[in-house]
Amino acid sequence: IRWLLENGGRVVGATGTPVTNTLAEVYTMQRFFQMERLEELEIAHFDAWAKMFALAEPGLEMTPDGAGFRMNTRFRKFVNLPELLKLWQEFADTRMIDDASGIERPDLYGKKPVKVVLPGSQELRDYVLSLAERAERVRNGSVAPEDDNMLKVTGDGRKAALDLSLVIPGPADAPMPKVDALADIVARIHHASAPTRGAQIIFCDLATPKARG
Repeated sequence: IRWLLENGGRVVGATGTPVTNTLAEVYTMQRFFQMERLEELEIAHFDAWAKMFALAEPGLEMTPDGAGFRMNTRFRKFVNLPELLKLWQEFADTRMIDDASGIERPDLYGKKPVKVVLPGSQELRDYVLSLAERAERVRNGSVAPEDDNMLKVTGDGRKAALDLSLVIPGPADAPMPKVDALADIVARIHHASAPTRGAQIIFCDLATPKARG
């Protein structure tokens, strides 16, 4: 984006989620589309921007290995919000849900998400404890970063939460509780709604087939 803008090109961005995880995503959007303005205001570097618009506060959160909680300081709220909004509006045209006239949005079935809770196996509990031990070794520096690091720990935790066979090889025909439960639900909805020939969309970015193998 920066290369296009700096070489005479024009860019139009569109997103439904400009800010999803951290306040810093506002800064990222401004760097994409408003870099010259940030430089003019001397807040092009993140530290200067954060000092102007974000407030870091301590808070209790779950540890990356999921084995407990810890106090961690993060950017949790905006400050000088009117000034930040004014800058944002120089390059962004924001539309809220109420502005989407003419676009029908179906009601959520049951009015709220349905949570399917499955009991964890003892093997999974044991593996989570091993993640906590790995995380502690990473924190105290007793393991080389190329051998293990917090990114690997959290990645293995996500895989294990989906299915333990993604981190501990087992028989090819071993049961997959979450995947099996999902398949049962999808099949039930499919058969119940067959006359209307509706579609179901399933989102999963782990253990899915890739073109690269």
